[in-house]
Amino acid sequence: MEALRPGDPEKIGGYECVGRLGAGGMGEVFLARAGDGGLVALKLIHADLAEDAAFRARFAREAAAVRRVSGPYTAPLLDSGDVPRPWLATAYLPGLSLEQAVTRHGPLSVEATRRLGAALAEALGAIHRAGVVHRDLKPANILLTADGPRVVDFGIAGGPDFSTGDGTAGRPVGTPAYMAPEQLTGGSVTPAADVFALGGVLVFCRTGSPPFGTAPPPKPLDRVVRGRPVLDDADDAGLREVVAACLAEGSARRPSTEQLVTMLSPGATGTGWLPGPMAHEIADQATSIPPSTQGPRPRRRVLLRISGVGAAALAGMGVVRALGGAAPPAASVLWAARATVVTGYEFGPALPGRLFLLDRTVVTRSGGARLDLCCLDTTTGRYRWRRPLTPFERERGEVVAGPGGVWVRSNRELHAIDPDSGTVRWSQRRAFPGLVPAAAYGENLVYDVGPFAVSDGAGSVYAHEPRTGRVVWERRIDGRPVGTLVVARGVLYVISASARGRWERVHALDAATGAVRWVSGLADEDVVSAPPFAPRYTDATLSVADDTVYVSVEGRHVHALDARTGSARWRVRPQLNVDAVLGLPYPSAALPVAAGNRLFLGTGDGVLRAFDTRDGRRRWAVDTGVPPAPVGVFRRRFTPVVGHGLVFVRGADSVRALRAEDGDVRWELRTDPSAGEPVLAGGTLHVPGKWEVTSHDPVSGRVVQRLDLRDHHRSPTAVLAGRDALYVLAGVDAVIAVGLPG
Repeated sequence: MEALRPGDPEKIGGYECVGRLGAGGMGEVFLARAGDGGLVALKLIHADLAEDAAFRARFAREAAAVRRVSGPYTAPLLDSGDVPRPWLATAYLPGLSLEQAVTRHGPLSVEATRRLGAALAEALGAIHRAGVVHRDLKPANILLTADGPRVVDFGIAGGPDFSTGDGTAGRPVGTPAYMAPEQLTGGSVTPAADVFALGGVLVFCRTGSPPFGTAPPPKPLDRVVRGRPVLDDADDAGLREVVAACLAEGSARRPSTEQLVTMLSPGATGTGWLPGPMAHEIADQATSIPPSTQGPRPRRRVLLRISGVGAAALAGMGVVRALGGAAPPAASVLWAARATVVTGYEFGPALPGRLFLLDRTVVTRSGGARLDLCCLDTTTGRYRWRRPLTPFERERGEVVAGPGGVWVRSNRELHAIDPDSGTVRWSQRRAFPGLVPAAAYGENLVYDVGPFAVSDGAGSVYAHEPRTGRVVWERRIDGRPVGTLVVARGVLYVISASARGRWERVHALDAATGAVRWVSGLADEDVVSAPPFAPRYTDATLSVADDTVYVSVEGRHVHALDARTGSARWRVRPQLNVDAVLGLPYPSAALPVAAGNRLFLGTGDGVLRAFDTRDGRRRWAVDTGVPPAPVGVFRRRFTPVVGHGLVFVRGADSVRALRAEDGDVRWELRTDPSAGEPVLAGGTLHVPGKWEVTSHDPVSGRVVQRLDLRDHHRSPTAVLAGRDALYVLAGVDAVIAVGLPG
């Protein structure tokens, strides 16, 4: 770190600048201190870029996308703003860049390289799932910290259609030594380009040099064909195969990040995997934090260190300060608890007396990252128990809870856990064939799916006795199970698809016996081919209302089936907007929601559509302004909130209450584009914003309660409704319980 220079800003967006960390093509990076004493790395965009209106608009959109990225190997984006110029603040991670570490201490061992490669692959997977491509993965953008490696500087306004900051425009953005052929030739930049760069980083780890030299040859493809890097050490045999696959000329031939995680060693955590001198220098960096230029701050760090006295202090406040203006009642804080880097995917469910969450990152200098299933007492906020789930380290899991049990499903296993003690009652090792692991509880049984036989692509559905795991029944189905499992009125509904996605079927099984009640075929035409970086998949969801089953297959087809017979009542094919480059519709696994005589469906192209439940005719459609979901990249299911004759939808920068009948706007609230989804609970609509959660009368939109988190620099990542309280995931490290209005 360097001292501030004359003319450097003293404050940016409320953060006090205390030093310079570096500079690049997009801007300067400062070490800054938040109001509560916490340190951030703050990037201020260059003035010439900031004058470009198109750049500023894209910067805001991409900052919102990057704020959705979380994982043990990325640097979370904490804040962003537009004054005096666009800026963003990420967690400050003291340590060495991979470039510095290898230059000073020499190349890494084969095993260290493999462990780092697995961590980087997982980090890229988290970035890609948020709809972001890094574009410039290189040793300088990989930090080695006391808590493990982190990928930084990803996905913000670096595309080929913007100025690079050196006076040129339309030129590919990135570092030539690590850029994929399609980047060098100005082609479409996909997640596969990041995989190519990862291959180059692995070569740097073993040799200390970029894979093809520091500059591209006149013909970029010649670099790949004629200049292929060689790892000479005999110990590199397995690593050579991984590098060759990553550096394949064609993007379609490169492995996915999930495949790379499997091909490499367990991900690196801490510094024990590094050479001693390198680890010692990283430890020294972690302790050399500059003091504040304005002396010690008296204010307590309430949310940054929530545990013990900190949690009690926050809960003892009773209320959180309301925002300025005509202040509505402030929300009553019941308790606060520490929860390290959980996301909305892993927050919940909430049952009477218990709140479950997956604590994804527990990283210390003496221990590596792991995933814990945690149970909080909803009265006090104290942890009842924590259960390490080491095999789940790299995989998104789903938690299903019911009377007397809690079950966690990952890509590979199903665990049954005692809700009182956290002990594992039983486990089943079974691969999950769909995109997102799913299980279900109902009719006093736990339901799961898995592949029947790899050779014929069939799947199986299993019903387990909850306490013992005994298989009560098993039912083979055609195709591989996809989507969610739904239990309704004694029936278990499962959706399956052919291996190439050419047909989908709904299976209605007797929940108690597994007997087939009916099987209904769905779409068998208009097959959408996937781009090379996203293997063909089918993801479908369904909901049951009254005596009708509503099914959405990626938003391409919507079906209404008779719940008793499976016969089709109607079928529609929404006219989805398509990707301008690939010419393909944006896929969506949104859950269809029926209310009254309307069926609502939010699709990947950012449009909310309403259909007549009687005949499937489209009644209205509203463009929410949300950026489309990239083809082949999973996006969190968008499920509209419906109640009081209204449908509540989050757009690009607002939440709107639309009349269910005709889509007309009843009221609208401006809010931050990166905030989470609204929740309807206790007769009140709760809307997360940038620094607060506001509770509204759903009909009038009047604010009846506000939870303000500005002073703690914590954004409400997710909101979960309990029976008597609202649970707010604040930032990435705190859970706050507040009382419901009234």
